[in-house]
Amino acid sequence: MFVTGKNISRRLKFGSSLCVLLFLLGCSSPSLKVQLEAQSQLNQDVQGDSYSVLVRFYQLTDPAIFEKASKSSLFNEDESLLGVTLVGKEELMVSPGLATELNMPKVDETRYLGVVAFYRDASSKNQMAVAKVKSGKLAKTTKLDLLLNKNELFLTYQ
Repeated sequence: MFVTGKNISRRLKFGSSLCVLLFLLGCSSPSLKVQLEAQSQLNQDVQGDSYSVLVRFYQLTDPAIFEKASKSSLFNEDESLLGVTLVGKEELMVSPGLATELNMPKVDETRYLGVVAFYRDASSKNQMAVAKVKSGKLAKTTKLDLLLNKNELFLTYQ
């Protein structure tokens, strides 16, 4: 097999492209992207009026404590309850009809994202969810969809 100028040029272009790609991957910050959509009938009272709902996002090393916790204990004492498994926390008041993308910086130790919505009507079981997030050197961004309806939330991967 002969090495020609064409082969060398092709290999150099490929190698350069690979180096640039790896450099860009290394420079990007790990993140959690959540496409949030709240329906207009959100967190309704007995008259059917819609209200904003408080939503918390927990970056966790392990989901076990979060999954066993009650919404009231998370509302009142989340940090002491979750302890060392909690490595990051964000909260947001979500208005009826809101559609937005949240871009949260991912803490290195994060392995799971826990989400809880504190609705007026706490009877539904679908008000808390957990998703495993990407980890490792090249797995930088986890993309999720969060749908909030009348009194439930649904967290899915994009």
